[in-house]
Amino acid sequence: MAAIDQITNAVKKNSGVKSVMSVTQPTGRPLNQLYVKNQLKTVLTGLQQSQTGLTTIKNCLQNASNQLASANIKEQLAQVQQLADRSQRLADASGQFNTGLNQYVAGTNQYLAGTNQLASRIGQLQVGINPFASGINQVTSASQKLNQSVTEANQQIQQLSSLMNSHSNGSYFAMASQLNQGTSQLAGALTTINRQVPTLSQGINQLTNGSSELTHTGNQLKTAGNQLASGGQQLNGGINQVNGGVQQLNHQLQAMSSQLNQLEAGLNQAVSGLDKVQNGISEVQSYLSELKNSPAGNQLNIPRNELNNSDLVTSYNIYMNKDRQLTQLSVVLKADPNSHTAAKTVKQLEKDVKAQIKATSLSKAKVAIGDQTSQNLDLETLSQGDFTRTAMIMIIGIGIALLFFTRSVLQPMVIIATLVGTYYTAINLTALIAQHFFHERMLTWNAPFFTFIMLVALGVDYSIFLMMRYRDEELVDPGNQVKHILQAATVIGTVVMSAIIILSGTFAALIPSGIMTLIQVAIAVILGLMILVTVLPIIMSTYVKLTYDSRVNRGIGIKNNTK
Repeated sequence: MAAIDQITNAVKKNSGVKSVMSVTQPTGRPLNQLYVKNQLKTVLTGLQQSQTGLTTIKNCLQNASNQLASANIKEQLAQVQQLADRSQRLADASGQFNTGLNQYVAGTNQYLAGTNQLASRIGQLQVGINPFASGINQVTSASQKLNQSVTEANQQIQQLSSLMNSHSNGSYFAMASQLNQGTSQLAGALTTINRQVPTLSQGINQLTNGSSELTHTGNQLKTAGNQLASGGQQLNGGINQVNGGVQQLNHQLQAMSSQLNQLEAGLNQAVSGLDKVQNGISEVQSYLSELKNSPAGNQLNIPRNELNNSDLVTSYNIYMNKDRQLTQLSVVLKADPNSHTAAKTVKQLEKDVKAQIKATSLSKAKVAIGDQTSQNLDLETLSQGDFTRTAMIMIIGIGIALLFFTRSVLQPMVIIATLVGTYYTAINLTALIAQHFFHERMLTWNAPFFTFIMLVALGVDYSIFLMMRYRDEELVDPGNQVKHILQAATVIGTVVMSAIIILSGTFAALIPSGIMTLIQVAIAVILGLMILVTVLPIIMSTYVKLTYDSRVNRGIGIKNNTK
């Protein structure tokens, strides 16, 4: 593909080429993304981005190295050690706290058992208070009766006292007074007791309610204690995990202290290495920039992953055959394809491509050019080859024939040179007429061939007639060659003029045919005959004049010989 593209660019440099389309330039323009300079441009952009990225990384690594160098690792490790110690203390305190919680839960259980016993005893007290209250009521009732009896007795005693006073006996009165006082006190005490019994019953009821509340509170305390114990265990477990993590972190950090020193040294080495990498990339950038701007940057380079690109496959199918062993270049010329300029351009292109292809990997490939201009060239080459062979055969045959007729070597050469000159003059004049009057820039491929045959055949015929007449005159009156040639030309001229007029009319009849080959051949033959009838007698007379002695030509030699 690179070789094809190189040949395409070489063809485009030809001044006669307007545009070239090939498998690498399907639109007549290069696919920029397939050329080294554009690919290198992308690479250089990537390298520049890499340089920027490496600079950022290097700065980050340098900052990290500086931070590690400025950081007091030992002090920080000491702080981590303190954290580990305090974490251990917290774990120990958490264990003690958990033990206290267990003791608290055990205390709440004992408290709940005591409240249950208290509630049971209060229940028993409440059961026993009812008979007590009933007994109190009975005692109170009895005391009231007793008090009434005592009052009655006291009245009786008073009566008795008054009676006894009348008898002057004071002891009975004193005894009655004491008895009355004692019953009164007993009745007051019993009344007081009777009044306190409801209060006592109410207090017992309050005690019962308080015991129930105490029992309920004990149950709540027990539940809360259990929850607190569970939370304490979880807290203790979490604290132990934290302590384990802190201890492990401390151990790892202590182990990492030496690694941090190595890391700092490694960072410095990395920064130094990145400097070297950047220097290397800079050198690569400089080289690739020069390569991009060099002729090598104009080389085609298709990456492997792009070989089966859909656009390229379409181009393959258009400009290459199925097995990819043949390819074509479509060349648009600036000149008319039928013009002589186009033919010259195609010839030059064929030479250039064959020379260019030798310097590529396609050095063994065959080059072929087709289409209209190439066909014209092929016909021209074919006709020229046939024309050359035919002309050589005719000239050799005519030369041999003239040798026998003229018995001279120079005369055939002069006659043949005259015929050839007449042909070239007639054919060039015909080309000018065709261009100006028929607007044909080129002669048809077979017009020169037929014109040469006709003019040479007729010219040789007239030359032979002229020379044979000259020989006859020489045989009759030898020695005066000028006179004889003039007589021969006079006699033969009449015949030749008649023949030319007849032939010119005959060939002129071909002009209205519309066939360009016949028209051009007719014009060329008519012009050639006119040239021959004018030039041939003059040239032959001049030849005779120049090749014979002037005295002989005047007849002096003959007279002297006669005397």
